[in-house]
Amino acid sequence: MDSVEFRGEPGDLERFGRHVLKRTVTIDELSPFEHRMRWDAHGNAGFSSSTCLRSGIKLNATKL
Repeated sequence: MDSVEFRGEPGDLERFGRHVLKRTVTIDELSPFEHRMRWDAHGNAGFSSSTCLRSGIKLNATKL
């Protein structure tokens, strides 16, 4: 696997999926403010959700 740097930017999850998980990832854009990503890479499954709150805080949750 490759590595990726998390910079606190909106595209962090998508960049992680494209560069590290590659073809094992599914990214859904539920709204302009919410993205979900699911993966299953060689038995390592999980999901991550990213939501921008009204206060300007970005909330990320990941389950491995």
